[in-house]
Amino acid sequence: GVLQNRLLLDYYIFNFSSLKPNKISPKILDILRVGTYQLLFMDKIPAHAAVNTAVGQAKRGNPKAAGFVNALLRKIEQNKDSLPEISGDASFVLSVKYSHPEPLVNKLIDVYGFDTAEKILRANNKVAKTAARINTLKTNTDKVIGSLSSRGIEASKHEFLENCIYL
Repeated sequence: GVLQNRLLLDYYIFNFSSLKPNKISPKILDILRVGTYQLLFMDKIPAHAAVNTAVGQAKRGNPKAAGFVNALLRKIEQNKDSLPEISGDASFVLSVKYSHPEPLVNKLIDVYGFDTAEKILRANNKVAKTAARINTLKTNTDKVIGSLSSRGIEASKHEFLENCIYL
């Protein structure tokens, strides 16, 4: 999730940070990304736990940065219901919102138009289905699906890849 939303996380971090992006060490920035992701996207991790874990990680590598990490994550947590709007031209907004490189977003907009480009970017961020390839030297697709089904495991044929199933 952190890697998939990196541009969006960075946008929020830099909006709340008192330091310029080039003044935050890569290690501390990674800690902030994980903490911010936990605060904004994970409901099962209490805010205090996300902040305390991030501060503990920062203390190990750079004790001076722990206060900065604490303050920044608490500021993000306090403002998570009113996060700053992403502003800029259309390609920048889509790039940050869906965490895709802006040149790719520009190309998608040029080829497909804004609305379809946004649909492609949104779909690309969805969790992919789990697929498995069938060893046809030992069995076939129908037998594997039947065997899995008898064990209560849902499986179906891939729509266009032969000898491949979705689980």
